[in-house]
Amino acid sequence: MGLLGGRAAVVTGAGWGLGSQIAFSMAYQGARVVVNDSIPPENGKGAEYLVKEIKAKGGDAVLNTDVAASWEGSKHIIQAALDTFGRVDVLVNTADILNDQIIASISEEQWKTVLNAYLKSAFCCTRAAAPHMQKQKRGSLIHCISSAGLVGAIGKAHHGSATMAMVGFSRNVAIEMQRYAVTSNCIAHLTVPPLSCATSHDGEVQRKRRKQEDTITLSEVASLAVFLASDAASTISGQILGVRGKEIFLFSQPRIVRSIHHSQGWTVDGLTRMLEPAMKHYFTPLETSDSCFSWDPMV
Repeated sequence: MGLLGGRAAVVTGAGWGLGSQIAFSMAYQGARVVVNDSIPPENGKGAEYLVKEIKAKGGDAVLNTDVAASWEGSKHIIQAALDTFGRVDVLVNTADILNDQIIASISEEQWKTVLNAYLKSAFCCTRAAAPHMQKQKRGSLIHCISSAGLVGAIGKAHHGSATMAMVGFSRNVAIEMQRYAVTSNCIAHLTVPPLSCATSHDGEVQRKRRKQEDTITLSEVASLAVFLASDAASTISGQILGVRGKEIFLFSQPRIVRSIHHSQGWTVDGLTRMLEPAMKHYFTPLETSDSCFSWDPMV
């Protein structure tokens, strides 16, 4: 039967990469899956081929090619689950796009493209699924995000903006849907940096090692998504989890860490004299997601 037996799951961006791995893992664990991706198949890969692979292994899946970042398209995606399986229990938002560009060079179109792929698709599909989960009094919403917003990276201001918006979105949805036993969580796929303690300077060795580590991370993310969609995680909601290699992290969320007060209120002069000395030890350093780890990935 599997951990997700009887559940109907929708996975957006499921034709390739992380989404494909999650959709396959959920089907393997007994879920009936709507495999969504608007990107056409190529070289034997893509959503259409994944559906065939799931069915060949005894699973149940249906193809959907609507655009997740579209208001009408998202409704069709969720309706595909309702029409085929009679319900929707799990929604995994993995739709994304790689489009790195530093802030001094990014175009308006690049900005819109990334925010649509990440944020609008998550909103539209969650909005389409929420009333049905609310009525069922059961559901799991899982949002796959970039580590760019959680820690920081070069060339990812648009990814970071979308990530932090999705974190806020997921948190508020979790609070609103708690009464209906619907959970909402984020999973960050933490990219693996070049080895910090490499014994070889061979670029090909580095490339193969990184590819292996990224593959392991994708597999671990898929396992975590299956867990979050199961009854075993029914009390986990509003959280941000991260995966790097065989490590899983729980991220902190913004909370007040230090305060200062003045009985007569603050002037610019008072702030100039007192704010930095009082708070600098609590400032978050300007580090990137690659440099915040002092150890190599566990693989």
